[in-house]
Amino acid sequence: MRFTFPLTTVALGLVLSSGMGAEPATDAARNQMVEWMKANNAWGPNSGVVNTMRNEIDNDVRDNRNYCVGFGNELTRSKKPYLLYSFSGQFYVFELTDTQARELEISPRGNSYSTLSVNRDQRVAPSLVQIAKPSIDNARGIDGTKPLTGKVSLKLLNSLPANTAVRLCYSAGGSTSCLFHYLDNLPQKDGEVSFSFKPINAEREKKVVGPLVVFIDLCTVRQVNGQVEIKVLGNTQGIMLEVARETRVRR
Repeated sequence: MRFTFPLTTVALGLVLSSGMGAEPATDAARNQMVEWMKANNAWGPNSGVVNTMRNEIDNDVRDNRNYCVGFGNELTRSKKPYLLYSFSGQFYVFELTDTQARELEISPRGNSYSTLSVNRDQRVAPSLVQIAKPSIDNARGIDGTKPLTGKVSLKLLNSLPANTAVRLCYSAGGSTSCLFHYLDNLPQKDGEVSFSFKPINAEREKKVVGPLVVFIDLCTVRQVNGQVEIKVLGNTQGIMLEVARETRVRR
């Protein structure tokens, strides 16, 4: 099963209309990202880049959206490029190589901001499961024409519902896609579960190549009154993949 949601790339300074999201000051992922920017940008906590990015972030928090910020290496204290995400209410930092930054069109003196899909997730409390960072097969050279496979280790905190699925989400080409691998045999103890998803580039006119951040968790998903209801059963892990360019076979 695949659900696809729209993504919007936002030009700096654009004001978005208010939605039904949270008050920014109470949003944990927003606060973590703002503190990271204050501590790690090259000009200190009161720099213009922090204030500009914070305004963009606050708009998306009010609209209940996921979002992504990129920093070129000349904008950070460490002189390394970074990609920051708020996804499903959690904060993530990915250190990039210079090559990855170029492929993501983040220039050394530039930054980027993308408004992603609406955060439809509901998190079960208390959590039913805790997962570790997934192991993705061929993570540094994903073949976008073949199924994406791997394993994830989990620690059970309670029994899982019958319709539990491993979910994988990623944003590319103007949309956010979520794929689901349903667990036919629910785990009864701590251990690993395997998963397999459709190829990254299945049904895509514009193929995904290069760095790709994916998010993985366990959830339930169903349609309620024409809307997608997703209940996340524990934490969400993010991982950076590399999708290889497709090679043509010479005849």
